[in-house]
Amino acid sequence: MNFSRWMVSTCCGLIAAFAGTLGAFAGPLKASVDLDASSRAQGLGRTDVNLLSYDPGPGNDNTLAVMKGRLGVGASATRTETRDGTTKLIGPGWKLTIAADGTFVHFRRDVPADLKAPPEGISANELVSLGNDAITKLLGDVVTLAPGEEIVPLHVRYQRMWGHDPSKAMPDATRVNASAVTFGRKVGGVPVVGPGSKIVLTFGNDRTLQALEVDWPRLTQIAQKQSLLGADDLWARINTMAKVPISASDPKVHSVECGYFDPGARLRSDSPMQAGCAVRYLSGTPGDLAATGFVTVVPAGRSVVTDMKWPEARQLCEAAGQCPASAPAITSGGKSRR
Repeated sequence: MNFSRWMVSTCCGLIAAFAGTLGAFAGPLKASVDLDASSRAQGLGRTDVNLLSYDPGPGNDNTLAVMKGRLGVGASATRTETRDGTTKLIGPGWKLTIAADGTFVHFRRDVPADLKAPPEGISANELVSLGNDAITKLLGDVVTLAPGEEIVPLHVRYQRMWGHDPSKAMPDATRVNASAVTFGRKVGGVPVVGPGSKIVLTFGNDRTLQALEVDWPRLTQIAQKQSLLGADDLWARINTMAKVPISASDPKVHSVECGYFDPGARLRSDSPMQAGCAVRYLSGTPGDLAATGFVTVVPAGRSVVTDMKWPEARQLCEAAGQCPASAPAITSGGKSRR
């Protein structure tokens, strides 16, 4: 977990405090709770899925033109380009980053800590409403939906800050500096799991947008189908790939999410999107301070499409002798030897 430190002077003395990351305080919404329960019990709960292809995005120049206007930024900005085609625009108090294909956007305003912030953040229902409104008004040309796709609210997070005024005997109570809501997607009724296909919107206590992150590739269902493992076979595979033995009812398992697996903009390959289950678990029992947390993403297809950027899929293709001959060897932990 990362922490950022801020210090301010007040009439009462010097306050030193730490503002935790948004991921530090979270709450799953109904769609996430239901997905965890169904994934533990039945995997994807179907016999097959159509594979998905990644379609070309609008390009960073088109997305940049749209986002600059809607966010009200762009004047007095410095523009840089990275070797992979990513565009970065930095202006007074804000930063905008757009990937080469225009389907990944990150925007952040520099907002000072709210020293009069309330102890509670924006309610989940209001966050979802604010998020839906922002998606409609700001992201209509970036977050596109093909037939059969839908946007789903997944969870909320709160950025808390705490500190101590030296003139007081007791530490100050924690306060919420910002609130965030995350949306995902479904394709043909199947959830998309993993880091990609997500929208994260962060709001201040005054309900203004402080930051957004969009990773939303354009997808098309293709004719090729992938046959899926049943629950028993899926858990058998999970146990061959997990760091420690686990089961659906194991208290060490924090969550299970099965669906199409999108690894996110940085790790996508040319392979079609296929089925997988993201399993979050501990090496020991909850509350054990020595326990280590793991995330293993297990392919859920009976036959797995070769994806050299997905370590667990690559592990299976190597075991079956189906990986491309030019692929570098990997260790048992699934990481490339370099």
